[in-house]
Amino acid sequence: MRVSQAGRERRKFSMLPVGDRLTYGGYPITYKQKVLSVPELFDVLTYDYNKTVDALDIGETYEQVGALTTPQREAGTYRLELTLTVNFTRTNRLLYIRFRVDGGDWNEFTTEPDDVRERIAATYFYPAEYAAGVHTIEVEMRKEDEFGTLDLLYLDIGFERVG
Repeated sequence: MRVSQAGRERRKFSMLPVGDRLTYGGYPITYKQKVLSVPELFDVLTYDYNKTVDALDIGETYEQVGALTTPQREAGTYRLELTLTVNFTRTNRLLYIRFRVDGGDWNEFTTEPDDVRERIAATYFYPAEYAAGVHTIEVEMRKEDEFGTLDLLYLDIGFERVG
């Protein structure tokens, strides 16, 4: 299919099965010099995830609110994704969120609600190179002091092969 855009002609590409093989723009999709079938593509492009719902009344010391341990994975580029929704019934106080991968250094974030009725939603993701193996992502939260109620309503942790 050809699409005209701003006086230029360009070819619109899509991934299509041809028999049990996949093509992109008419070219076969390969991995390590092997043409992939539809099921084989999903063996290579893996997606692992874990969901936490209703971790309620989180205290002022760090508590683990979610974790994901993958099965054995090949070396490659993976995208780590954290998506969460929080309710905190206190203004002018910080809530702390931190995560780490494979027991490494903690990555910490803080936020402060403007209103006691405010639900905080956040997404954080980035690609990185990972060695072959099993990978563990841990997420912890805490509030600044004993005031207010901190509830984690949802947390999704994803680990997706992108290259």
